[in-house]
Amino acid sequence: MNIQSLEELFKLVRPSLLVKCDEIKRKGYSYINENDIWNYLEETKWQNAKQLELYQMVSDILNADEVLIDSYLKKQIEIKKRNIYFE
Repeated sequence: MNIQSLEELFKLVRPSLLVKCDEIKRKGYSYINENDIWNYLEETKWQNAKQLELYQMVSDILNADEVLIDSYLKKQIEIKKRNIYFE
């Protein structure tokens, strides 16, 4: 499979992101969405991965820990609150 962009890859794995998002929402994390899951995995697990297969990404998504995603998201919010952006 020849994937041309990250956006195309995101679209391919989006169904698994939505499944994980529904699971996380049932556990009480109603504010976490599929973009948060993607960003968490991209920055923590996939950043240095080479030749990552699609099935591995789907597995990572479905097995992602909601507590770690929650901590990551809160840290990102904290970082953005403390910095002033003029762009």
